[in-house]
Amino acid sequence: MNNVDIIGMKPSKKKNGAIEKIKLKDIESHCNNNTPSGIKIKNSLKDEYNIDILNVDIIGGRNNHYDLLIHTNDKKTYKTEFRFN
Repeated sequence: MNNVDIIGMKPSKKKNGAIEKIKLKDIESHCNNNTPSGIKIKNSLKDEYNIDILNVDIIGGRNNHYDLLIHTNDKKTYKTEFRFN
């Protein structure tokens, strides 16, 4: 499934996992590759929470209570739950 596949998908319990997986990969890719969207995410977290993102890893799964692990330039990590809708 790629980004085109989620266009027009209505959220449902059946599709939520697939949609979330795509969005998490997009966030990881944008932040780690410093795309304009990734820079916007990084700047937003810097302005709002004073978090300077180095990179992002997808950690989520049924056994974890968080989806993203955010690594910062000051060697801290933040466990982050992703929510959409």
